[in-house]
Formats: sequence, structure tokens, C-alpha cells
Amino acid sequence: MSYILDALKKSEQERKQGGVPNLQTVHIPVGVESQTPWVLYAFITVLLLVLAFVIGLVISNKTPSGVSEEDTEATKQSLERSSVAVAQQPDVKVVTPREDVYQNLNTVNVGVQAEPKPLDTPVKRILKKDNTIASKRKRPDLSDIPYLHEMQDYLQQSVPEMTFAGHVYSSTPSSRSVIINNVAMSEGDTVIQGINVVEITTSGVIFSLNDEFFRMDILQDWSF
Repeated sequence: MSYILDALKKSEQERKQGGVPNLQTVHIPVGVESQTPWVLYAFITVLLLVLAFVIGLVISNKTPSGVSEEDTEATKQSLERSSVAVAQQPDVKVVTPREDVYQNLNTVNVGVQAEPKPLDTPVKRILKKDNTIASKRKRPDLSDIPYLHEMQDYLQQSVPEMTFAGHVYSSTPSSRSVIINNVAMSEGDTVIQGINVVEITTSGVIFSLNDEFFRMDILQDWSF
């Protein structure tokens, strides 16, 4: 009997499968490919990017803070060491000089002040006077000074030709003058480089040739 019922049910099911479905028909679910996975993947990717950005931002903000804390700690330690060093320095006593000593020093400074030199003094004139004084100190006696023609030949050849057109002698050295090569000269003037007028005498002129002295008689050596 049971075999007959099973056969009837089976035949009924086969008949229904070949016919139009009704309300009693059992629907077998058919798998449909889901269209949502790519949305999920995109969401996960965006989430990972946001997470990476947040982590990088936190790290970048944390690093300066750490450095700042280290700098603050180092500055604090430096200030503490400076405070200790200042505290260990000995007290410096200020010694105030006595009033009478200060007055004596002021008096000495006033006494040694030099008078200002006039600025309008020609430098060339000062050099001439210095040369004249130096020449007078080194000049030997007049009798020991040779004439130009008595000197050695190489010294005579080093003296250029000179012509005398005038000779003025005075007891005052500054008033003495002589005209050499049409140029009025006085004691201390330079004829050429290395030859200077040392002294103007009553009869002639004493010259210096480097470190050698020689004289010329105006009447005898008017030109040569």
C-alpha cells in the first residue's frame, strides 16, 4: 500500500513540474550573483586610507612634541647649572679710591698735557729743519771739509753741473740764500736727490753728498 502511495506522489510531482506553477507549487531558490561585493571593497579601501592618514598625522604631531620636551628639559638643566655657577662665584669687593689720591692723579694728568701743535706748519719745512740739524750735528770742522775737486773721481762724477748766480750771507741762518741753477735755496734745501745744502758760509756753500761733505767756493767755482 505504501509503495502505491509513494508512486502516486512521485507521479503527481512530475506532473506538477511540467505544468504551470500555482500557489501550492514549491519554489526552489535560484542563486543570483550578488552585485554588492565591489561596494564593500571600495568602502574597506577608503577606510584603510583614512586610517593611514590619521596614523601619519598622529605620528607627525607626536614627534615635535617629543623634541620640544627634550629641548625644554635641556634648557631647564642648563638654567639650573647656571644658577649653581652664579651661586658659587665669590663676592667681588669694590675698592673706592681715596679722594686725595684721585685729586693727585688729576693734577699729574693736567701737568703732562702737551700743547697742541699748529696744523698750518708746512711738513716740508719741518723736514728741512730736521735735515739741517742732523747735518750740523754730523758736519766736521770747516777746515776738515774738502773741496769738490779734492774728492775722489767717482764722487765728483756723481755731482751734476751747478751754476751760481747769487750768494747772500747773514748772521741769521734763515736769512742766508744762494742761487743754484737759477733756483733760490737756503740751508736745508735739496739740490737734487742725495745732494743737500748744509750751510751757507761767507765764501761759499757746504754740501752733503749722501754721508760725505764737500764745499765749493763761490768765487772759484762759479761754474764747472
